[in-house]
Amino acid sequence: MSSQHTWTPSSWRDKTVNPYAIEYPNGKDKDVHTILRRLSLLPPLVTSSEASELRDQLREVALGQRFIWQCGDCAELFEYYEFSCLLFTRLTDIPTLLIGRMAGQYGKPRNGLMERVKGCDVQKFQGDVINSINETRRDPDPKRLLEAYFSSGCTLNYMRSTAQSDKCMESTTGI
Repeated sequence: MSSQHTWTPSSWRDKTVNPYAIEYPNGKDKDVHTILRRLSLLPPLVTSSEASELRDQLREVALGQRFIWQCGDCAELFEYYEFSCLLFTRLTDIPTLLIGRMAGQYGKPRNGLMERVKGCDVQKFQGDVINSINETRRDPDPKRLLEAYFSSGCTLNYMRSTAQSDKCMESTTGI
């Protein structure tokens, strides 16, 4: 693999920029660099052992030993927390691999930067990671990147604790 194709945490910067790329208001561009640096120092949201476990579970799906439950909104808001899909395994006794657009699906790609709301042109809502759904607060804010990280972590930790609780229940009750 040549060095130009080697993945690094910052290799995304070498990619072609989308014509609808986010432009932060003057004064916020310094915040972007500070926040990206801070994010680079935070721990990953998913561990290597979780990635290995996913690979093993996908193998079980391919062998017909596990069911995939895919769920999630096209773009979630920070305030969304929906876990009804976790009940499937409990109700069916079929091992389930939950693949969801959650815990980080906070961006909403758009085909333009502006939309008409109540007769006025405003920036489009591009997801909580970029700007507010409230049309009066649509300026991109880089601090939302940090909020997305922590919201994703909360969701993942809740799901991990629920899964761990289910494993404990299975081992003590034989379910």
